[in-house]
Amino acid sequence: AERDVRLVWKVRGVLDFLDKYGEKQAYTPVDELAWDLLVETGYYNYAGALPAGERRQANLRNFVSTASKYASGSFSSLHGLIRYIENAKDKIDTGQAMDSSEGDDTVRIMTIHKSKGLEFPVVIVAGLGEDTKKPDKITDYTWRRDMGFAMQYVNLEEKYKRKTILQNVVSHMEERKRMDEEIRVLYVALTRAKEKLIMIGMDKNKDTSYLKLIEPVIDKDITDIIVHSLDELTDSSYDIDESLNRYERIAALEGYTPSAANDELAGRLSFEYPYLKDLERKTKYSVTELNAGDSHRSDLKVPDFAAEVSKISGAPLGTIMHTVMEHLDFSECSRLMQNSTADALGYIKSTIEKLVEASYLTEEEGAAVRINQIAGLFHSDIGQRASNAETVEKEKHFTILHDMDGEEIIVQGVIDCFFEEDGKMVLVDYKTNYNTQGIEELYREQMQLYIEALEKSTGKEVSEAHLYLFKEGRSVEVS
Repeated sequence: AERDVRLVWKVRGVLDFLDKYGEKQAYTPVDELAWDLLVETGYYNYAGALPAGERRQANLRNFVSTASKYASGSFSSLHGLIRYIENAKDKIDTGQAMDSSEGDDTVRIMTIHKSKGLEFPVVIVAGLGEDTKKPDKITDYTWRRDMGFAMQYVNLEEKYKRKTILQNVVSHMEERKRMDEEIRVLYVALTRAKEKLIMIGMDKNKDTSYLKLIEPVIDKDITDIIVHSLDELTDSSYDIDESLNRYERIAALEGYTPSAANDELAGRLSFEYPYLKDLERKTKYSVTELNAGDSHRSDLKVPDFAAEVSKISGAPLGTIMHTVMEHLDFSECSRLMQNSTADALGYIKSTIEKLVEASYLTEEEGAAVRINQIAGLFHSDIGQRASNAETVEKEKHFTILHDMDGEEIIVQGVIDCFFEEDGKMVLVDYKTNYNTQGIEELYREQMQLYIEALEKSTGKEVSEAHLYLFKEGRSVEVS
């Protein structure tokens, strides 16, 4: 009974809380409502007690800040805010709030604009030797709200144009306005330090640099001015081996004495990422990409006579021929070839017509097929062996893990044709190359990948690998 009473009071407390905030949300801005909920429920303190609590609380403050911006819009209801968050959470990456503050023991690098409103014990302002004057943009006209348009004088007869007095006045006033802004930015930079301000800049003998703006007002009684000559900064008397890493170069300097305190620095400066090759390597390759014979030709356009491109459709002839070979019945074609070549050619033509009708090929691509070259395959020894085999597989897609320099990569490809003979696999790859000189060496690496893929997928040994050359009507074995 006592337990039930406690439960009743707990439920009643929740209902009272909901009623309270149900009324409050009607007249309270959503950002104030969000903050009250975080504090009253104790969730803000709870988040601070978790690991990385400061960052968690900073993220909650960011949420309230977002709610504050939302409250200033035209849809400022709680329901509207919730709907906005639901829609935005998968589309907008708000990032993590910074959990560092001005007093943290750290070095922060930021722009001057970013530092506005902040203070730090020590501030280093670099790049004060840069020129503050920007070159004038030569335009046909300039515009200023209080002076209107100022246009160039154009002499059509003598064919020249030049800036007018009014343009010069407008340019001068715009430059003064820009310099006022530069001075305000410089003021922000020089007023961030609480204890020490360090200013760095190279004196380039320019009258419009930040240094020239600062020099007249420097109090030399409280400011240490340290000048380094150009010769001192560019001393090249040390003969440093270019092959050394950064830490080794430092160690090679005259008078440098390493100590145990520098071990951490040495480790950081001499660190070399151990997986540099992986940064230059993809995780997935096609067989063509890995074929060493193709790599030296990939950036060169293959001439039409060598690439055998269909003049009508523009499709590569190899692609068209492979489509026909995939759908051709080898046994039927070989049987008809034994009767007469005309019967075999008629069967190949009818197969092409069916492919065109089924939209595997366009009419133009169907007309581009080298029918005689396909028929020649069944005159060859390798074609007859494939036709007589119990099982023939064509256009076999594969994906394998392949070892490259000790690292495993994924390789994808398509095997044109393979068949089983005496318990072993025989691989055939079709080629429509115009020039076949040295073709075995050109495709050796590619064929090795096909062999590896076929042996891994079938568990059987590949006894032979052949390239069938349509252009010449013969096959070559790749060992």
